[in-house]
Amino acid sequence: MQLAQATPASPSPAAPKVFAFAKASPLPVSDTEALTDSHPQNFEFGKAYEATEGPASYLKLKLQDDKYVYVRSTYLTTMGSPQWLASTSGYNRPDRPKIQFWESAVRLNEFLSGENRQSSQYDYEEYFEAEPSFQLKLPVVERDAVDVLGRQIKIMSVMMPISRQMYQAFETAKSGSERPIDLDFVVDVSGSTNGFLERAVGGVLKSLGRNEQLRKRIRSTVVATFGATRSNKSAFLGKMSLSEVEKVVWHPSGVDQTTDGEREPLLDGLVTMNNSLKADDAAAQVLVVLSGADVELATTASSLPVNIGNFELSLHTQPSAIFAQVTPEPGDDLKNASRQLKNVPRVRYVDYSEAMADEIVMELVRVGESQKNAVVSLRNFAPVLAAGNEKRMMTFLPRTLTPTSILPARPPYAAQSEWYTIRLWLTVNDSIWKETAQ
Repeated sequence: MQLAQATPASPSPAAPKVFAFAKASPLPVSDTEALTDSHPQNFEFGKAYEATEGPASYLKLKLQDDKYVYVRSTYLTTMGSPQWLASTSGYNRPDRPKIQFWESAVRLNEFLSGENRQSSQYDYEEYFEAEPSFQLKLPVVERDAVDVLGRQIKIMSVMMPISRQMYQAFETAKSGSERPIDLDFVVDVSGSTNGFLERAVGGVLKSLGRNEQLRKRIRSTVVATFGATRSNKSAFLGKMSLSEVEKVVWHPSGVDQTTDGEREPLLDGLVTMNNSLKADDAAAQVLVVLSGADVELATTASSLPVNIGNFELSLHTQPSAIFAQVTPEPGDDLKNASRQLKNVPRVRYVDYSEAMADEIVMELVRVGESQKNAVVSLRNFAPVLAAGNEKRMMTFLPRTLTPTSILPARPPYAAQSEWYTIRLWLTVNDSIWKETAQ
């Protein structure tokens, strides 16, 4: 009997080689396939680590020839043939255009094709003050081309690193950019407000005392008065703290503050305040007028005739104003003055009522809230640039810088990481970038 010869088993085909890029560092890893241990492991940004399949939802990464770790696949970006976008010497030129980034390839495509340029502008832009002194090598995740008038424009999605220090510096810069508030009180101290003014000021200060967040934003308070006597039409009391404002005696005894039905010189008070302060863009200035209803809307205080219609405040580039009637008598002079004030984009008139003080403070809160949409100076973000340069990472900032602007936050798994990455799209400028497979 002839025995059948055994056929040698064919070797199983080698698993296709896969490479992985870490999305953050350090990352939690395990040293064994059992995944019973976990410890932080540092990774190098932009390095392609050889990877093979591990347990479910894990990859086995080769750190060195004899060193392997197991990492959750969601913490990695994998590809079969790693490619990078590397900067050239053109990247280090100070006169080159700044690089712009999009979060969406669709929006970048729309921008390049001109379909919807207004709503598809870039999301982030590179920030530098001097030419970068280092080079970049960014992993390429996706690529595409956009046809623009017969010309093919290459676009790519790359991994961009953000260091912990860059993110923290950004958050500090934008939170510190909320401008403080300066209160400029112009106060009617004529006899007609005796008793009413004291209650109004006390109510405002009491309401401010209940709003700690707003009170902390008040940088300074200055006071000007008008209507003290017929000969003393206005006076500048200067800068004082809120506690000092509370102690001011608005109607001292023995002073003749009778008005005999005369209109009080509001405009003299406004001119005095205007002439006593310097414009200051560092704070949001709020003019607060506390007055009776009957006020004079013209003056010769500046030796030239001035009326409310041609008087221009110069306290700030964009001040706000609150005109509050602190007395119950009827009259529209104060309301008309608030409507005619020039160069003040935000003016609120508050009529006499028991809730007047709270309404004034609520308007101050609204002024503070409106500052959250104010554009923040780029120079505030210089610490972000310094942190990026230290780590040899490109600094990029949101297109519009306001106190509510954000950088993409670290994902939960990177909460303790020194750097993390996000994916952004850009156009490939051949004078700045070159593609490489190594």
